[in-house]
Amino acid sequence: MKTDAVCKLPGEAEWLHRAIADFSPDGARAQYADWLAKQGDYRRAKDVRKTVGAFQKLDVKPLRRLSGSSDWHRMIAVPLLKNFIKRAANFDRDSMIEFRDLLFSTLKPGLSLSYSPSDAAVPIGSSRLWGLPDLPENEEWPTIRSASNWNNAHEDLPLDQHCAFLGQFSFSDFEGTVLGQELPKVGGFSIFTITEVHEFGIVETVFRPWSNQVALTRREPPPDLVDDKLGDGANAPHAVHEVILKEVLSLPDATDGPFKSVIPNCSWGEPYYDFYSELLELCEEGMLGFGGYLRGTSGGDPSLDVNAIRIAVLRTDPDAGIVHFSIPAEDLPTGRLDRVEYVWSDWDS
Repeated sequence: MKTDAVCKLPGEAEWLHRAIADFSPDGARAQYADWLAKQGDYRRAKDVRKTVGAFQKLDVKPLRRLSGSSDWHRMIAVPLLKNFIKRAANFDRDSMIEFRDLLFSTLKPGLSLSYSPSDAAVPIGSSRLWGLPDLPENEEWPTIRSASNWNNAHEDLPLDQHCAFLGQFSFSDFEGTVLGQELPKVGGFSIFTITEVHEFGIVETVFRPWSNQVALTRREPPPDLVDDKLGDGANAPHAVHEVILKEVLSLPDATDGPFKSVIPNCSWGEPYYDFYSELLELCEEGMLGFGGYLRGTSGGDPSLDVNAIRIAVLRTDPDAGIVHFSIPAEDLPTGRLDRVEYVWSDWDS
């Protein structure tokens, strides 16, 4: 897995994680700046303080001629602040201060995902998409019987058919990222899917957490996947792909779904709709990834409630299909994965 982490200093990701949504004069962002200065990184420390000043005064001038990389600027919200301040000039200042405080308090870190075919050897337990799974020694390859029934079609599906391997992710591979500060340090999860194309056109999923306390073994695909009649080849094994991650910031979709009432005036036809839509675009989340807020790749926001975040949004096939998984935000740091839910499927995406 490739990740170009924005934090280059040891321990920095933890400080930036605390600072993301706190623009108060003496809060976590100011403390992050003090920490950078103690490490001798005076230029970036000064830039972090500039984001606090720009936020408090709604003044874009401090955000000119900053040091550091553009990826780091994105994670300290420089593009979001610039856009917000410029657009806020078109509205009543008091209402913008209220909107600013509410909006930026919701910021969360995420990881945008892309992928590419790989010929490299894949270590047991490492993160990847497709290829062959690593399963605990005492665990069977999952079948439709253990899959979700999101489409209410179980009684019409062959329950002993094996599910296709989508990918697996080790939490240790996220350690150096900002999002990694709110993930477990050990263990991981695998995802399997089953696609039926002839009658229903549906995808069901299996989300399987695993612990580093259990030995993993590489498994070969069952024959019913190799000769896939249920999915007309959609469930057949795919070549392994390397995961490529980019660190991003995430805002909730207040134009639709449960956040519509939390962050008002952002829906279609309302005063802040165009303004807020631009901010969402600046987050650069992309369709696929981990962490941050759920956002529908088609249709409405699939978030279950305002406490739900995405644990994964992934393609079922290198060329088609997307599945969304949600988790209560409070469950991630503790590694509780039994409340992960399959909440959205884009069959034609």
